[in-house]
Amino acid sequence: MENLIEEPIHERFKPIKVADEQIEPLSVAEIKSLLNGFDESTFVGFRDKVMVLVLLDTMVRISELLAMKQSNVDFKAGTIKLEAMNTKTRKAREVPLSTKTMKLLKEYMNESEDFGEDLLFLTYDRREMLSNTWRTRLHEVADLSGVKKVVRPHILRHTGDLLYITNGGDSFSLQKILGHTDMSMTRKYVNMTSMDVKRQHNSSIRSLLNRTMVCSRFIRPSLTTKNLIQLLEHQ
Repeated sequence: MENLIEEPIHERFKPIKVADEQIEPLSVAEIKSLLNGFDESTFVGFRDKVMVLVLLDTMVRISELLAMKQSNVDFKAGTIKLEAMNTKTRKAREVPLSTKTMKLLKEYMNESEDFGEDLLFLTYDRREMLSNTWRTRLHEVADLSGVKKVVRPHILRHTGDLLYITNGGDSFSLQKILGHTDMSMTRKYVNMTSMDVKRQHNSSIRSLLNRTMVCSRFIRPSLTTKNLIQLLEHQ
C-alpha cells in the first residue's frame, strides 16, 4: 500500500517534561496562626486542631488520616498503625506521634468516647468525615487566621516533612513514615526544601522566640509537634 509509514514515528518523540509542582510549606509562625484559628470551645474546633497536629506529626495523606482507627492508636509505643486497605500503597505501616500530640489526642478521644465508634475522627453527629468537607473547612480557618498561603492537607504533609528534615531527620526514615515505595519520591520531597525556605523557616523561629506565645485552653506553646518543639529549643 502507498503512503504508509513503515516505522513507528512515536519513538522519535521525546516526552514533554512537566515542571514539578512547587509546594510551599507553612512557616512556624503560620502554623501557630492556623492552630490559634480553631475555636477550641467547640467539639469541631478542637477536633480539627488535633487533626492538624496529628497530620504534622505523622505526615499522612488525607485519606489515611480520615481512616485512622482508635483501636490502632498505641499510646505506649507512640504510634498509629495504618491498615493496608487504607494506604495508597496497600501496605500497612506505623507512623509516629509526639508526646505532646498524644496528650491532646487522648483528650480528644475521651471527649468522643460516647460516640461508640472505632473511627478516630468523626463529625459532631458521629458520621464519617468527608475529605472535601475538611479541605474546605481547613481553607476557611486558614483564611480567617490570616494565613496568606493556600492551606491544604497535602501542604501540611509537606510542612511536616520539612520540619522533620530541618530537625535532622534522615531520608530513609522519612521514606518509611511517608509510605513511599522508593526513594525517588522522597528525594523529590527533600529537594523541595530549598535554601530560601530554610532561611525563611529559621527566621520565623527566631522571631517567635522574641514574642510571647498566646496560651489557649488546650494548646500551649509546649503543645505543638515534637519537631516544632525541638526546633524552638535548639535555635
